[in-house]
Amino acid sequence: MADKKISALTGATTPLAGTEVLPIVQSGSTVKVAVSDLTAGRDFSAKRQVLGTVSLANWSTSYNVLQVGLNSAFYGHNGIGLTGMADNSYADVSDEKYITTAPAAQYSQFQNTHRWYVAPSGTAGTTIPWVQALGIDASANVTVNTGNLIQGTAAKGVNFTANTPAAGMTSQLLNWYEEGNWTPVLTFGGASVGMGGGYSGKYTRVGRLLHFVCNVQLTAKGSSTGVAAISGLPFASNITSAHSLYSQDLTYVGMLSFQTDATASSINLRQIAITGAASNLSDVNFANTTLLVITGSYPI
Repeated sequence: MADKKISALTGATTPLAGTEVLPIVQSGSTVKVAVSDLTAGRDFSAKRQVLGTVSLANWSTSYNVLQVGLNSAFYGHNGIGLTGMADNSYADVSDEKYITTAPAAQYSQFQNTHRWYVAPSGTAGTTIPWVQALGIDASANVTVNTGNLIQGTAAKGVNFTANTPAAGMTSQLLNWYEEGNWTPVLTFGGASVGMGGGYSGKYTRVGRLLHFVCNVQLTAKGSSTGVAAISGLPFASNITSAHSLYSQDLTYVGMLSFQTDATASSINLRQIAITGAASNLSDVNFANTTLLVITGSYPI
């Protein structure tokens, strides 16, 4: 071999069987090494992620399979776990596996020992649930065809720092969405002795902004006295915010003002006279049949 250029050598038969040997220089000596040992000792475990098994039934189209995360079994059809598929059923191009030939028989497993992103190409055939779960088109648009995008770590989310922000920007990370029910609690002087009625509320949190609605329908205002307030909001506000409302059987002077104060998770009920003087509503402003419907938003 020493008297020939590499270009003059006869081409090897591929795919390699793993039993071939190559000459290498190790500690100043020329020794031989098996192809299968070339990557021995290299640790890729941190890049491996098992995504499970998928059945391939009556596969009638081709799929582009992009692998990110390598190990010693990267090359060769056994490395991508296509059980029973002929070696020429795919082409290996850099870090991509293009599976171009549909197998003639039904294959029971598509075992993934790496992290794979799979996008359908060509004419869609029989649905392969996991393979078609994530699509990446020619414009690099990503489509989740089934299932959800699941936040794996708290406080992580969708980062919009590619956008040019306004001067007062404090965050471009959308890391929270939540919706649910809450129970508004009407009190006079912090108590609700003998009070009766129906109470309901709903909320939606998007990022650090909370939207809420609540309904208080009294059937008896009870015997408690003092300043009126509605508590029970699911998150505390970080700034004083005003809210809109509708009321029946509620007496007041001037106009009403319902607001949530900073660091509070309750709604203050106030009346504002024509002179601009504000005072808290109390039990005397309410009747046994008072209805309150309040909607609002505030930053958390």
